[in-house]
Amino acid sequence: MSPFEDANNLKYKCNDCNTTIDNVNSVISESFYKYDFIENTDLSIKANRIYDNSMKRSKKYTCPNDDCNNSWKNETIITCEHNTLQHIYMCCSCLTEWKYS
Repeated sequence: MSPFEDANNLKYKCNDCNTTIDNVNSVISESFYKYDFIENTDLSIKANRIYDNSMKRSKKYTCPNDDCNNSWKNETIITCEHNTLQHIYMCCSCLTEWKYS
């Protein structure tokens, strides 16, 4: 069934038998997108990110994890959150991720 407009009324038409049905809903279709970068990132993917030279890096930020030994040259990987473009920082030593608000 595909929607079409007929005399300012929304209707559905069957592509096989040409039967038309009036639309009773105000919503035709919905799409829901949910993606949370930190929660949906697998640990193995995070671990391999430290070897990716295309990632943005910095030595200005210190890891908030008190147990971190900063063995990976004090480097932090900087990525962006998809919805808000807020920076997400990841320690290359202990793989801890954090944000500044």
